[in-house]
Amino acid sequence: MSELRTAHDKVSTNGKVRAKLCKQELAAWLEFVEKRKGSLKDNKEFTIDEVTRIKMKDAFDRMRERTSGKVPSEKITEAHELFAAHWRFKIPIHPKNLA
Repeated sequence: MSELRTAHDKVSTNGKVRAKLCKQELAAWLEFVEKRKGSLKDNKEFTIDEVTRIKMKDAFDRMRERTSGKVPSEKITEAHELFAAHWRFKIPIHPKNLA
């Protein structure tokens, strides 16, 4: 990891070194996300209930492309709007963040 932190000092890193550093950085972020996801798994303030999750999945399924099975990035806001227009839902926001 120290190589990753000092790599910004080397302006002219070649493609192989750059690819290695990018791979390490991505692995570090994925590890962080997995740890964070595990620590918040049972926290009700950060968990969407199952009924809301199913309704949201349905809204996104209506917007996804048939060829890729994904919602195009330019339609993400529209998918959230479709969901919010049809369903009431509780947003898991910590009170500290509302202050």
